[in-house]
Amino acid sequence: MKNRYRLFRRGQKFYAHDSETGKQQSLGTSDKREAQRLLIARNEAQNNRLLNLKIAEAHLAAHDPRMNTRTWQDVMDYRLSRTTEVRESTMRRTVVAFKSKPFNFIRDKRLVETVSDDLLRVLKAGGVSTNVQLRVLHNTALKHDWLLRRVLSEAAWPRIKYGETRAITAEEHQKIIAKENSQERAHFYEALWHTGAAPVDIANLT
Repeated sequence: MKNRYRLFRRGQKFYAHDSETGKQQSLGTSDKREAQRLLIARNEAQNNRLLNLKIAEAHLAAHDPRMNTRTWQDVMDYRLSRTTEVRESTMRRTVVAFKSKPFNFIRDKRLVETVSDDLLRVLKAGGVSTNVQLRVLHNTALKHDWLLRRVLSEAAWPRIKYGETRAITAEEHQKIIAKENSQERAHFYEALWHTGAAPVDIANLT
């Protein structure tokens, strides 16, 4: 197994170079033997972690052959396949959300490798829609036992803050009607105004 850390010296101090991240961290000593011992301890801890992960993956594969390969994109695809369970407008919003840039951070990430920082990065890059859809994905994976435990506790999820909304005024409504060239659509707007119903409900009214 290839060691992750290597030793180098800068000035009087010895440093550990992380070959995966490229980061360098001082070992806090100018004694070469002490620095070598510290470096060996770091590499052994990392190698043991990787070995334990491989053993865990072998057990998980026996339980579910796809457990070690399933990504968040697979969970997204599953959600989008459930077209009969949601309204068309909801499905459209879901498709747009899943294609957005914040989800690129975890799209190809394996579920078994996901940590809280991964989801927090998605949440930081997105808005309300990202927060809502990521919760749905997380809960879907939990419900189907694709996640062994919660990646984020309920308390760790940021609060969903919707923007303020208001009804249009009578004056605004009349301006919309006056600018509408289609009589059918104008009647549709009138029906919305007088009933207060959602557009999808009026569109499906028989």
